[in-house]
Amino acid sequence: MKQPAWVAQILLALFSVLLAKAAAPEYSIQAIRYANSPGDSVADLVMGAPKDERIEGVIEYDREPAHEV
Repeated sequence: MKQPAWVAQILLALFSVLLAKAAAPEYSIQAIRYANSPGDSVADLVMGAPKDERIEGVIEYDREPAHEV
């Protein structure tokens, strides 16, 4: 007994949906970087620091609370 073509199409569509959902990666966003400022002078941020010393300034939002020291 031969099945109608639409039955095979429905089964194929269901199978592809199941495979697509199973193959989707799981991930989460832990931090968002808003700005990046390479080459900032440390002397602009810290009084008495050497004027030729440079750092990379970063502004970001982190979902985890800051750890107290």
